[in-house]
Amino acid sequence: MTDLLAYLKAEKDGGLDIVGKEYDYLLSKDATPPGLKNETYLFSFQIPERDLIAYIYLWIHAELRMATSCVMIWQGVNRYPHEVEHFNIYQYLPYPDVDGDTITIPDINLKIRIVEPLVAHELLYEHEPTNTSFRLNTRALFPPVQEAGKLHFEQPLHVTGDLVLNGEALKVDCYSMRDRSYRGVRSEAMTLHPPLSYASCISDDASIVFNFSCSDDPESGPPWAEHYNFTNDELFMQGWIHRDGQLSKIRKIRKVGKYDPEDFLRETSWECEMEDDLGRVHKVKAQRRAAVPMCPWLSLYNDFMLLSFEMDDGKKGYGWYNHAFWNDYGRIIKKKISR
Repeated sequence: MTDLLAYLKAEKDGGLDIVGKEYDYLLSKDATPPGLKNETYLFSFQIPERDLIAYIYLWIHAELRMATSCVMIWQGVNRYPHEVEHFNIYQYLPYPDVDGDTITIPDINLKIRIVEPLVAHELLYEHEPTNTSFRLNTRALFPPVQEAGKLHFEQPLHVTGDLVLNGEALKVDCYSMRDRSYRGVRSEAMTLHPPLSYASCISDDASIVFNFSCSDDPESGPPWAEHYNFTNDELFMQGWIHRDGQLSKIRKIRKVGKYDPEDFLRETSWECEMEDDLGRVHKVKAQRRAAVPMCPWLSLYNDFMLLSFEMDDGKKGYGWYNHAFWNDYGRIIKKKISR
């Protein structure tokens, strides 16, 4: 197992950890403790009626004292990142400025202010040449969820504020997810593994929130089924669900995706069944609403999406979704779709 897969995979027998407030701040602000390889901040928001989603990212390469940062806003399904509504990414930046509760990335003109750790943040951004900016406030729906032994958490938010997108003024008022990583190794190694799906979804009434990372069930006949020898259990990385006030860890999952043969087998929809440690079974159907492919690091292809979904009880909502794979899988499906 590569460093990245080990980083993603949670202890299946473990529970959920409590996250301390100090983990909302940059751990490598003054020094680089042994083993501190990576820190990230990821925030997202969407305007579902426009099929529009935004991705706000800061990735700190702590031992190198460097950073990568981007603001990406896209609407509908796109084939290339450079055709979306806003795509501003810097892969090689100096270490960000840290002043008390505020992290500033001057080159991209992005600020992340910790108003109340693990509870509230303010996000400020301006790109004058394209007349694109936002001033957003986030408030947590409940404390961060961190699986035992992992170096990463997710947290559902209520995001409100103002967006100006290429001169058009828009209001933001949505539920969305953020995540944060620290101290883990984020390997760039090319990996022999099926595609990974990472989903973070919140229902319209916020009574259901779930997150998971897995691959399709190999017995469902995905495009790679004949090439990789993994069981469905081995392909399940991690997951949790908060439903009707009860947070529980997902113990089993079966996901089946549908793919577009005319567009590099990009995923268009999926269904999954999740069983949690309370014995509850949750069924979900999800549909792609917006998508853009890009490579946060060059060896890994990521198709970032806005999803709409429906649960087995009829509740509906939206989610942020990433379908990712390496070259080994890419060359396989190239042969399949060129037959």
